[in-house]
Amino acid sequence: MFDELTGEYRHTIDAKGRFFIPAKLREYLGTSFVIAKDFRAPILKIYSEEAWKVYTEPINQMKGDLKARYKRFLFPNADPQSADGQGRATIVKPLMEYAGIDTKEAKEIVILGCGDYAEIWSLAAYEASKANYEEDLEDLRADLEEFGLL
Repeated sequence: MFDELTGEYRHTIDAKGRFFIPAKLREYLGTSFVIAKDFRAPILKIYSEEAWKVYTEPINQMKGDLKARYKRFLFPNADPQSADGQGRATIVKPLMEYAGIDTKEAKEIVILGCGDYAEIWSLAAYEASKANYEEDLEDLRADLEEFGLL
């Protein structure tokens, strides 16, 4: 078994913001996890408690205004969660709005395992990101070659 989050999953989200977390991901995330905004894109990330502590530690070490700015963005809507008996978690409304997840329109989301965290995308945003796949892949290959990984 992998000790990382892997895979691509498509699930629906209901009007209350509940969605199913695949069993494979729940095994890694454990009983408690955090859903939070991503800094680079309007998507959400899911961290196990341990991975959340590792992720936020550098922010907690920052000083002054920079620390306050990062904390104001990340922490107010970061949402500690645990899966219910049916393997579901809930995305709170501010996080759904940030990620463009509209339960009245598109009810499908995409969950991607990304090693030490998972990403939650609206289906529309994920499909749009795939439109740039070939260009992104070319850039990734160049980066991997630079690091001697290809």
